[in-house]
Amino acid sequence: MRVKYIDYIKCIAILCVILVHLCGRYRFVTTTEAQYMGAFALAWIVRIGVPLFFMCTGALFLHIRELDIKKLFRKNIPKLVVCLILYSFIYSAFLKRGLILDNQMGVISFIKETVKEILKMEGASSLWYMYAIICVYLMIPIYRVIVDNASKRLIEYYLLMSLLASVMLMFLNIPRLSILAGWTNNLKYIWMFCGYSIYIVGGAYIAKYDIPRKVRYVIYAMAVISLTFVELSKDQLVAHPAVGEYNINDYLSPLTMVYAIAVFIFIKECCAMKSEESRLYPAVKFISRNTLGIYLIHSMLVDILEIKLPLNGNIFVVIPVHFVIVLILTVIIVFILKKIPFVGKWVV
Repeated sequence: MRVKYIDYIKCIAILCVILVHLCGRYRFVTTTEAQYMGAFALAWIVRIGVPLFFMCTGALFLHIRELDIKKLFRKNIPKLVVCLILYSFIYSAFLKRGLILDNQMGVISFIKETVKEILKMEGASSLWYMYAIICVYLMIPIYRVIVDNASKRLIEYYLLMSLLASVMLMFLNIPRLSILAGWTNNLKYIWMFCGYSIYIVGGAYIAKYDIPRKVRYVIYAMAVISLTFVELSKDQLVAHPAVGEYNINDYLSPLTMVYAIAVFIFIKECCAMKSEESRLYPAVKFISRNTLGIYLIHSMLVDILEIKLPLNGNIFVVIPVHFVIVLILTVIIVFILKKIPFVGKWVV
């Protein structure tokens, strides 16, 4: 069963993912502060791709579709595991191509290193999402029981507590906002209240219940504020946060949460108001059906294109050009792979 607003959200989400990866690479090669800030601003606007995917997963598996546990564990999760292993080897071969071609790394060593990277989650950076979504799928049956049996008020309480926990974390971790820094450092473990489940449950909640107009407007206003609130922590803008350092535009930041929730609600409401099908919908539907394949393949194309066609230049020219090329090539590759019997069902 196709749900129009979910197709639009998934399509927008994968476009955002491609753009955010391009912006991340552009920020590494920029030479002026204006270019860097421009790339940061664009990256922040399109940062919601992954959260939207999580919300769509929650909406589909916890409310819209009937949950088929056998299919979940016999097809959905095994496919994700196969894709994780396969693309880990593909990306590893791409990253180590110099060592392999120079005969500095043999086949056995390559396999051992790649398996070690998979087990330690140290492979290609874009594959982190595969670990996260596999964990989410494993928890889907439990989430489903909770959402089906919990009252509306109880779900709202959980979402509110998760959001408040993320707000507390932000104020504790950002120097210019840390008015609560005098509290015990053990409060950093407040993250245990949140996690990506806020997106999973939030997506199901929005799909299941109508959001009152006044509440929608409040959420939209908060989303606009979140887009400007980043300015209060300029030290986050001038350099990439170190590993383990709090990032104000992280997926678990309350700013990202509110922004993603607002976009999800807005697209759902827009689709509800417009009953007729757009001429673009067939393309949107194709992209929506193949977001996993596009996600898995696009990152390598971004890397290859960066080598063949450097990202140096005007941000308003370079990023759109790279974006269109990557999107077209990725869609063509996914389309071809889909046509291969058996293979297409498991690799894209």
